[in-house]
Amino acid sequence: MQIFKKVHFYVLLIVFIATSLNGCKKDGVIQKKDPVITWANPANISYETLLSATQLNATSSVPGTFVFTPAIGTKLNEGDNQDLKVDFTPTDAANYNTATKTVKINVKAKKTPVITWANPTDIIYGTLLSATQLNATADVPGTFVYTPAVGTKLNEGTNQDLKVDFTPTDIANYNVATITVKINVKAKINPVITWSNPSNITYGTLLSATQLNATADVPGTLVYTPAIGTKLNGGSSQDLKVDFTPTDAVTYNVVSKTVKINVLYNLNNTTWDVLIIYDVNNSWHADVVFNSDGTTKYDEPDSPGVYLSYGVWTMTGNNIHFGIGLDPNYVFDGTIVGNTMSGTFKFGTATKTWSAIKK
Repeated sequence: MQIFKKVHFYVLLIVFIATSLNGCKKDGVIQKKDPVITWANPANISYETLLSATQLNATSSVPGTFVFTPAIGTKLNEGDNQDLKVDFTPTDAANYNTATKTVKINVKAKKTPVITWANPTDIIYGTLLSATQLNATADVPGTFVYTPAVGTKLNEGTNQDLKVDFTPTDIANYNVATITVKINVKAKINPVITWSNPSNITYGTLLSATQLNATADVPGTLVYTPAIGTKLNGGSSQDLKVDFTPTDAVTYNVVSKTVKINVLYNLNNTTWDVLIIYDVNNSWHADVVFNSDGTTKYDEPDSPGVYLSYGVWTMTGNNIHFGIGLDPNYVFDGTIVGNTMSGTFKFGTATKTWSAIKK
C-alpha cells in the first residue's frame, strides 16, 4: 500500500511539470516576453543643445542594451514633436524580445534677452563714467560688460558710443546680447559775471558793497581783491578784481573779472605844509591852502598867518598842478599819495624838488 502511494505521487508530479511546461509553449515553442521600456517625453531643449543622457534616459524592466536614434551628442534642428527612438536588446534574448519605443521632443530657438538702456543725460567734460550712465538692465539674470568701462573720462564731443555686452546666466536658452547708446560730453560753461566800473570815490572812502557789487548768472561765491573795508590810495584806473567759484563746479568753471576805479583826492579847503628845497643849504616852508574855488593862498615866511590869494590849482587823478603866486618859478607839479605830496618845480633853468604834508 505504501509503495502504491509513492508511485502515485511521482506520477502526478511528472504530469504537473509536463503540463506547466506545455503552458509556456505554443505549438511546442517557448513564448518570449516583451520588456517594459519606461521613457517619457523629455523637457523642451534650446536649439544647439546637444542630446545627452538628460534626454536619452530610457530604462527597461530587464537588463539589456539601448541604442538611441538620434544618438547622444546630436544637435537637433529647431522644431516641435521631433522623434527620439530607442531600440532595446535584452541580455536574456532567449526569453525576452527586442523592443522599441519612440518619444517626442521640442527644440526651441534661443531667446534674445531684452536690454533696457536709454541714452544717458549729457555730462560735463572731466566727469568719470559711473553707474549713473552705465545702468543697463535685462529681463533675465546675467552679466553686463561695458565699453568704455566705469571710471573712464571721455573726451568732449557729442553722440559718443556707450556699449554693453550682456551674457545671460541661462546661456542654454538665451543668446548673448549687445546694445549701444549715445552720450554727449559738454565743455564746462563759463559763468557770466556782471560788474561795471564803479563810480569815482574820494580818497579815504572804504570799499563797500557799493563798489564791490558783482553778480553772476549762476549760484556761487564771490571773493574780491582788495576786500570790503580796504582804503585805496588815490589814483586813477585802479584794479578791483573778483574771483567767482560756482556752486555747481562740475558744470561751471571758476572765472574772474577786473574793473577799474578812480580814487580822487578832495583838496577842497585843505591846508598843506609845503617844503621847497632849493639846494642842500636852502629850503622854504609855506602853508598852502587849496580853496574849493580852484585858487590857492599861502603864508609868506616873514608874515606868518597872512594868506595871499595868488595862483590856482588843478588835479587829474592823483596828479596835482598848482601855483602860489604870480612868479612862474613857483608853479608846482607832483603826485599825491595819501596825506603826502611830492614833485618838482622849475626855478629858473634848474629843476628843484618839493614835498608837502597835509596839516
